[in-house]
Amino acid sequence: MAGRHGNKGVVSRVLPREECHILKMELLLI
Repeated sequence: MAGRHGNKGVVSRVLPREECHILKMELLLI
């Protein structure tokens, strides 16, 4: 969980919230 939250923080800085959620969904599907 800690790793995911850390990655999410980095992604959220680069991408908007909407894209971050989409990317999160894709990671969960993999």
